[in-house]
Amino acid sequence: MRLDYRLLLILFFFLLPEVKGQEPRLVLLRSFPVPEQLAVSSDAGGNIVLSTSGGEIQKFSANGKLLHTYSPHSSGYLSILDARFTMQVRAFDENSQQIIYLDRFLNPAGSILLPPEQFSFISALAWSATGNTIWLYDASDMQLIRWQTGTRKIISTLKLNQFAGKRPFEVKMLFEHQHKLCLLGADKLLIFDQAGNFDREVPLPEWQSATFSGEDLLCLTNTNTIERIHLYSGKRSEISTPATSQSYRKIIAANGEFYLFTTKQADVYRLVP
Repeated sequence: MRLDYRLLLILFFFLLPEVKGQEPRLVLLRSFPVPEQLAVSSDAGGNIVLSTSGGEIQKFSANGKLLHTYSPHSSGYLSILDARFTMQVRAFDENSQQIIYLDRFLNPAGSILLPPEQFSFISALAWSATGNTIWLYDASDMQLIRWQTGTRKIISTLKLNQFAGKRPFEVKMLFEHQHKLCLLGADKLLIFDQAGNFDREVPLPEWQSATFSGEDLLCLTNTNTIERIHLYSGKRSEISTPATSQSYRKIIAANGEFYLFTTKQADVYRLVP
């Protein structure tokens, strides 16, 4: 007795593993040791820049070679780093409320002490693409401030109380990305245009680190998965991270690769279909 060919087709599709519908997965490319990080960034050449708990800044090649080290005269709390757009590395010392500029070799290239008569306590900031304007979040009164570095004048302010939901909206990270200003709170993302006009709100998972990759926001969640959120369509997907002996704490994307950091190591992955 011959089986009907239609029955054979049904058995074929049900018994064989699904290939086309597989979720993207992370493939480990390499690993290298790093000190415990406070902040991480990458430059235009794909090098990795990080600040340590002792106040140092170190630059590594994409393969993990230590290239340069900045050691301050006194220890600081360098909670923010930005090496993305210029030949400079820019850092913020939260304890001293000071912005530090370094050249690409991590030699000191200037600093700005935020005037205490203008600001109470800045806990997050982002440099504009033009370089002469900084967005600052004053945690003492939950205010977003646009400040001009050359004239040291406040251009505009915005109270964020209006965006509070069940709990006050506190900015954990600030980014300027693709001509948008992004304010990341504990449970939502607020998007503004470059003039500070509100655009939209995007719900977020519980996250511990975040970065941008093209038009996607990548959130490293508290459960050590990566939630990928498209900034314009709102489409979401979840990427599982491989099991490790230590949980990941930081994430950045550079040159099509994902860097995931434990307290002692950077694991470099590529996302494949």
